Amino acid sequence: KRNILITGASAGIGAALAIRYAAKNSRLILLARNEQKLINIKQQCETKGAVVIHHSIDVQDTKTLQTLVTDIDQQHPIDLVICNAGITSSIGDNGEPESWDTICNVIDTNLYGVLATLNPLLSHMKQRKRGQIGIISSLGAYRGMPITPVYCASKAAIKSYGEALRGWLIEDNINVSVICPGFVESE
Repeated sequence: KRNILITGASAGIGAALAIRYAAKNSRLILLARNEQKLINIKQQCETKGAVVIHHSIDVQDTKTLQTLVTDIDQQHPIDLVICNAGITSSIGDNGEPESWDTICNVIDTNLYGVLATLNPLLSHMKQRKRGQIGIISSLGAYRGMPITPVYCASKAAIKSYGEALRGWLIEDNINVSVICPGFVESE
């Protein structure tokens, strides 16, 4: 079976990817905060023949996340990891800046969540000499949108991180894709 780990798998792009990758030859490891939505996606994937493991976790809990990813990879070596968990924010209705708590929340999810998901996998993938990494960034990584400055900064950071990983890991047969979608209809 192909082992595929997806963060932010309970809604939006992550849920769509989980359903798309669901097949008889796949084992999906789905991570997200919302347990009830995650169970719903899990059931949809199982009806398509996939074996599904799910864990309700907030990627901001980086210590727990790294331990969980390490444990999963030891049991089911990850072939494809898609770092999708993310949140957005915006300036206030009257143009006021994002609060410090909002800034930290976005950076902790969009940047540190990606780093904490990938860091425990990199040495194992290098040892196996195979793997695929997908990082969901945004078109906002190319040009900051005035209404979402912190979101754009976080997505630019993971875009650069993914580009750096690509050059570093290519010799080990590990492919890195940085995906930069535009506006997506979701919750």
